[in-house]
Amino acid sequence: MSLVFEGQPLLAEAGASLLQAWMAAGQPLTENVGCMGQGVCGACRVLVRRQGERLAGTALACETQAEEGMQVSFLDHFPARRPHAYDLHALTDSWTALGPVRA
Repeated sequence: MSLVFEGQPLLAEAGASLLQAWMAAGQPLTENVGCMGQGVCGACRVLVRRQGERLAGTALACETQAEEGMQVSFLDHFPARRPHAYDLHALTDSWTALGPVRA
């Protein structure tokens, strides 16, 4: 079956997960794809639009079977460049959370 993954046409075997189809095509994994030991489990999130459907939805690439005509994109995980610590008792409302970060 054929699908479009990250803008690239791919052929997938029947019953293959999206992650299996991506790897079988020789494509590199995105950083932090969890199930493959590069991040946390659940980090293989994808945006999926099925053939004939107008709306897209999210799924896990390791659990979702490839379907004919699917359009798929990884949802990149952007880890924090530095730890963020907040004193929840000091917050009077959610707008103050955007202020200075305390280490």
